Amino acid sequence: MGTILRSNPIDILESVRARLVEVMDWPEERVRFGDPDDLESYPQADQFLTVWYGGDRPETNISLAGGRVDDRHYFQVEVTLFTRCGLDEPGSGYWWLTEAELGHLVWVNALHNALNVFLPVDKDGNGLCAEPLKHAGGTRPKRDQRDRDWGKSTSTWVAHFLTDVAQGYQ
Repeated sequence: MGTILRSNPIDILESVRARLVEVMDWPEERVRFGDPDDLESYPQADQFLTVWYGGDRPETNISLAGGRVDDRHYFQVEVTLFTRCGLDEPGSGYWWLTEAELGHLVWVNALHNALNVFLPVDKDGNGLCAEPLKHAGGTRPKRDQRDRDWGKSTSTWVAHFLTDVAQGYQ
């Protein structure tokens, strides 16, 4: 591996998206940037992911001492998994949750496999974060009230990075 670089959330999110496309073995159009609460329609697929910026906070102890030279932040990478499986009787969600190929939990596990202890890197293999992503929890799977064949859950990951701020200002 190369050096740990100063970075920004855009580059880290791009690296996370590329990792998800690679490990999930899905076409790029099924792993997209977007607010999961603001979707106009579902794609023509049984599963897809949205990657979204979930806010940030400074690492105060280091940033106060290091100033602009060592300005570290944490930000949340929110990955929302949408799945469709229309095998259940009304009032049941068993197959949607557990079916061996289409079930939501199969893809939750694949998502964790892709991002657990993943260090985002640039195209040259340089690290974009000070440490690998850490899983910070997730939401319980919930069925879509408009279309019961679809449902979603969000998995939150924390990226710890050195901000790319201009060093000429003090």
